[in-house]
Amino acid sequence: MSTITTVDARNQFSDILNRAAYGREHVVLTRRGKEIAALIPMEHLQILEQVLAKLEDDLDLAEALRVLDDEGDEVLEWEEVARDL
Repeated sequence: MSTITTVDARNQFSDILNRAAYGREHVVLTRRGKEIAALIPMEHLQILEQVLAKLEDDLDLAEALRVLDDEGDEVLEWEEVARDL
């Protein structure tokens, strides 16, 4: 992974784009010494998005199972719920 300033990236855009797209290099763009963005191959982005979707699904499933476990402890009758409303 290499780092380049946004000014240099602007001046070398086609070279940086080729390094990411064909050389499969990750290029981090900085401004005033702070990392602000990255240029990565499209294939890597697709993999990252798949992994993120899987992690989100796993978190959703864990939360659903937790809620189901919590709901199993207390059962309310409809009349009681209607009265409370």
